[in-house]
Amino acid sequence: MNLLIEENITGFCDRRWNALAAGLMPARHEYLAALDAHSAGVNHYCVLEEDDAYLCAARLTVSTGTDRRIAETLYGRALRAAAGLGLVREQLVVCGWTPGQGSNIILDRSLPATRQEEMIARVCDRIERIAGERAVVFPSVQLRDEVLARVLSGRGYCVASDRSVACLDVEWDGAAGYLAALKRRSRRSNSTARLEINRFRRSGAVVERMDPGADEWEKVCDLLNRHHERLNDTSLEHTPEKLRQLREALGEDLIVYVARQDGGMTGACVAIRCGTEASLIWVGVDHAAAGRNFTYFNLVFYAPVEHLAALGVRRIWLGSAAYEAKIRRGCRIIPSRVFMRLPTKLGKALHRPAFALQRAWSGWKYRRYLGSGTS
Repeated sequence: MNLLIEENITGFCDRRWNALAAGLMPARHEYLAALDAHSAGVNHYCVLEEDDAYLCAARLTVSTGTDRRIAETLYGRALRAAAGLGLVREQLVVCGWTPGQGSNIILDRSLPATRQEEMIARVCDRIERIAGERAVVFPSVQLRDEVLARVLSGRGYCVASDRSVACLDVEWDGAAGYLAALKRRSRRSNSTARLEINRFRRSGAVVERMDPGADEWEKVCDLLNRHHERLNDTSLEHTPEKLRQLREALGEDLIVYVARQDGGMTGACVAIRCGTEASLIWVGVDHAAAGRNFTYFNLVFYAPVEHLAALGVRRIWLGSAAYEAKIRRGCRIIPSRVFMRLPTKLGKALHRPAFALQRAWSGWKYRRYLGSGTS
């Protein structure tokens, strides 16, 4: 079995890669190629190959500074104190996909568990060698990834709670079926959804799929970047060239929903589809222009749900925030974990009790959400 290392996904055969990544859009060859073309960081791909087939693969991103999302997840309100104690690592090697709702290391699931463990361990050997004195992080490891969790725990990785992920299981067809399902779940949720849909329509606003041939990518990027910057103090730095390349790479599987009102675009939402699953990965709403007509919920929930259900999608991933709003609209909340390798014994000794407290606090804080789904 050969271990192959490349800094760009284009170094691997797209047919063999996609055969291994089947069903996991964030790991699709074309999607990663488009991301790599516009990535400011350094990426590494580790692949195990045997008999002209890829059996195991991982993507690593080497951060050049503090990863705010990971730091805030691990240390929360104690971030400043953790930084003062030297717990916050400035440089990380992060293993996973964007968005991170699938297995961090993809592999041939038809192989026996012992063989899977051997392959993961071999890839981890190389990941840790690449990392050197940097910490290694596996974010968004879900409960179903038992083999990966077992291997990482056995290698001495510290474990913390990660942000849970919301998903909507589509068990109906069309808007009427969705509203009926909400009503069975909660009359209040059904009434809220109807109010938000009706007010949006009465305002004269609409949500529609953007024509890929339309020259509107610059406006979409502006909405996405400003929305993210407003919430996170950083920009996603989307460019029209990046989104065009993603569209060219993914074709009809990249879907851009736009909200329009009074002749202007007031919101944009980008989704990616892979078979029966889809992810809403980026959203941007100009709330000042949209007013109080519930553009956000119509753009992110009601319109995509109806359209994606018609396309045969049966699970929609909706990110890791605003849990109450998503539960009211039919979502389940799925917990996940962060596994972190510290390169020194002192780092491990300090982080194990800190992460034990973080897991306990997270379990208490989010207990009312996690009962809505754990698979």
